[in-house]
Amino acid sequence: APTLITASSSSQRNVGPAMVEMLFHESSHALIVKTRDELRKEAGSLKKELPYPDLWHALLFYTNSEIVKKQLPELEPYATKYGFWQDNWPLALPVFEKDWKPFLDGKGNFRDALKQVVADSAK
Repeated sequence: APTLITASSSSQRNVGPAMVEMLFHESSHALIVKTRDELRKEAGSLKKELPYPDLWHALLFYTNSEIVKKQLPELEPYATKYGFWQDNWPLALPVFEKDWKPFLDGKGNFRDALKQVVADSAK
């Protein structure tokens, strides 16, 4: 089935660069399945548990905001602005900055970056 994206045109959360991030984020839900499965698989191979069952969603927020910020540097990332890192995933942001951001910057590969994210965040 096609991915259907619904966004509020009246929400103040979806104004300016935030609208670009939100649309990119919502459409990326159609692409995240492999990453979600690979995170779980890697945790299983290490016989560890991910710190959050929705770590994939945190990674999606992080990835989208980093990509959008490259084009729109004035973006205040949604997860930062609305406290998601502190409230939902307090251990995730430092791991993403260390292990995932280099991949997004073209250094390293997908599988190695994911393995490192899991190794540094799994319990």
